[in-house]
Amino acid sequence: MKRLMSAVLTFAMLITMFVVPVTGTSAKTTKKAPTTYIATNRSYAVKNGSVFSFDKGTLQYRTKQGKTKTLAKFSDFYSCKYYVRSNTVYYNTNNQKSHCLMQVGLNGKNKKKLYSSKTLIVSLIGGYGSSVIFQCGEKICRYKDGKVKTLIKTDDGILFFAQIFNGKIYYNNKSYDLATGKTKTYKGEYSYSTKNYLYFVNSKMDLKRLDKSGKINTVATKITDLNYVDGDTVCFSKKNSNNKEAFYKRTGVKNKAIQLCTWNDIYGKFKDKEGLKLNSIHFVTVEIAEGKVYLSPAIMGGMEYDEKTGTFSDLITRQALLTVPAKGGTPKMIYECKGYDGIKVMTINNKLQYKVMKNLYSLQNAIPTMM
Repeated sequence: MKRLMSAVLTFAMLITMFVVPVTGTSAKTTKKAPTTYIATNRSYAVKNGSVFSFDKGTLQYRTKQGKTKTLAKFSDFYSCKYYVRSNTVYYNTNNQKSHCLMQVGLNGKNKKKLYSSKTLIVSLIGGYGSSVIFQCGEKICRYKDGKVKTLIKTDDGILFFAQIFNGKIYYNNKSYDLATGKTKTYKGEYSYSTKNYLYFVNSKMDLKRLDKSGKINTVATKITDLNYVDGDTVCFSKKNSNNKEAFYKRTGVKNKAIQLCTWNDIYGKFKDKEGLKLNSIHFVTVEIAEGKVYLSPAIMGGMEYDEKTGTFSDLITRQALLTVPAKGGTPKMIYECKGYDGIKVMTINNKLQYKVMKNLYSLQNAIPTMM
């Protein structure tokens, strides 16, 4: 049972580390308030292109004209997150020996280590003016002018889904005001920040949207998962009128949600279903590029039994990439992975990119756990 639970957690982490529903642009502010920057592991848009980490252990900048420059290389077992302030890129790296907060210029020069830890994972949250906000273990810290200050330390040592939005840090059903240092509570189980909105899910699994003025709108009710967030547009799953899990896209709160397709539609497109069932544990990530919607589902079945050794080996997994019309319809298979291969998907300068990752879901090649 412990092995199965560990495998489930590893599987979930592998999915979420590639596409996390967070946008990467700086927020508009008043004259007095510092700008809030949101770190992401997706493509981060800048004036003439995007900064991204698509290839493992590589941070790159690509102009809209297609010229690509490598800004940093590192041995990273975990997801690299980053944001850009002026012409400086801030990012984190983690490996078995060290965990670092770094910066480098968009031209690839002036690389500098801002903070390091030998034992605790460093995860970049974002920026607040010239301050860099990051998480290290159970603490949230601020780096500014060569000094590091602890802002938040949780009592139970557990810190989940820390986000930054409009000058506040949201974590564990609380918000910390960076300007005043005051902490308040809010009813949000999970939160995802974007340039103009903070999306969060409450205890009833209703998806809410908070804007900079403090107004809260309901985007969807009783969702089962939030698959994509970018500005006004979100994609989520919930049970439809036929009690089937369906995937929806909604832009803004004035427009109605569009049903893209159901999980039955997606599952039916897999050719190799050996060891898998319709109700098997699954995750679906979404990308939208050039007006098209792309779905990347991953399914986890049971463990394979080796008769020669009398032991269980790897979990049965399948991952694929499909596309579905923006107004909904029948999904079309683009690529179905074989065996334990996985697929990484990212939209860079509004163009979809994907690549196959060999033996990604093999437990023998699993990424070390973060706990």
